[in-house]
Amino acid sequence: MEAIVLGAPNRFHGIMLPKTRGPEEIREVSKLLDDLEKRAGWKYKIQIESLIETPHALIHAYEIATASDRMCGLVFGIADYAAILASARSSRIRTRIFTTRSRLWWLLRRPPGSTR
Repeated sequence: MEAIVLGAPNRFHGIMLPKTRGPEEIREVSKLLDDLEKRAGWKYKIQIESLIETPHALIHAYEIATASDRMCGLVFGIADYAAILASARSSRIRTRIFTTRSRLWWLLRRPPGSTR
């Protein structure tokens, strides 16, 4: 990432962060981009899109989405997510998947602007 950001200032608008596990990864990348943009003389902030590809990331989607003002989108990585679901053999994993599905349903059903 360093070579691209330093070598192509103001030539692209965003990056996609695959397999994001939590908001701490977004904050870390954002801090790195702050430094690289300053060194390269960027005129605007590079945006971040995060790929949500695991039940854990889905549970933490809101925290990931709000981890940085650079965040401009979440992309649901259905292929990896489906692979995880297909490999769910233990009851512990199935319980986690059920919890994740319930959380997704809750997030999609709540009214805009709702915090609960």
